[in-house]
Amino acid sequence: MNLRILLFSLLVLSALPAIAGATPPEEPESQPAAPADPAVRQLIDRTLRELVFVPGGTFWMGDYVHGKYDSEGEQWWTSQLDNKVQHQVTLDAFHIQKHEVTYGEYDVFTQATGRPLAQQEALEAHMPNRVPNKPAGVNWYQARDYCRWLGQVTGLPFDLPTEAQWEYAARSRGQWVGIANDTGYPDRGRNLAPFERYGHPVCQYPANPLGLCDMSGNVAEWVRDWYAVDYYAHSPRHNPQGPETGTKKVQRGGSFIRDIRQWTAFQRDKVDPEKDYFWQGFRCVVNLDQPLPQAMIPPDEDTIRRRLTGALPPVYPPGSHNLPPEEIRYDD
Repeated sequence: MNLRILLFSLLVLSALPAIAGATPPEEPESQPAAPADPAVRQLIDRTLRELVFVPGGTFWMGDYVHGKYDSEGEQWWTSQLDNKVQHQVTLDAFHIQKHEVTYGEYDVFTQATGRPLAQQEALEAHMPNRVPNKPAGVNWYQARDYCRWLGQVTGLPFDLPTEAQWEYAARSRGQWVGIANDTGYPDRGRNLAPFERYGHPVCQYPANPLGLCDMSGNVAEWVRDWYAVDYYAHSPRHNPQGPETGTKKVQRGGSFIRDIRQWTAFQRDKVDPEKDYFWQGFRCVVNLDQPLPQAMIPPDEDTIRRRLTGALPPVYPPGSHNLPPEEIRYDD
């Protein structure tokens, strides 16, 4: 017998008792069975392919004073007071949907779960806002239930984005921009919608450099946070989740029923979570800090900065020109 074969055989035989008494490896956690409904499977496949991976990082959250814009001097991006306490936030990486959830996607969910269709009266009346490729007009609870259902059928941690995640993504990882589009500067008709009565199909206008559509305008978007007028003054730095309780939920981004000046990445509204107006929608996140195989990987930060040709950086150093909390006349 060949000497090498003999030695190998002896090594294997000597290891057998140890192998026999070894503790078997733990079984991998069970994954949800693939849904039988073809429409649900297609929805899952499309949703996972259209997730954008957002690397974590630290940014200054909140409105800031920028330079000349529309032939005016120094100004804030918004006239609101509850977003003026600029504060540093550090976020773990996550994934976010490229566009707002559409009626076509939401209808798959309601049909699979036996729920009433969203905006059913508008559907029966053939309203131009109630078409498959426009954002689904739902209330906060309906939006949350959709994201959590996606989590159940995929085994992934789907949820609504936090307010901090939403702003960080809209600003292409916290860049100094006020408009969430391809340049960070409004060019209505090219990278922002003209006047609309019913909104537009998702991704009809250029995405921001991160690859996200319609975070300025179209519909206002629900986020996970309860609203508190002074939350920015007390927000924790790492992965803020919003107040523990409240009566209203936060919406971000403005909607087509509002003036274009309210389509900024800083627009912050408080809304009854049971209201389901057709001008409000949502998108989901997956709270995983490693990219999924199907996810879209955005450009590096230097490339993102180069694309934001219309960006207006702050006039004053970050955090230095905010109204202190005690001087803000909050309107709640």
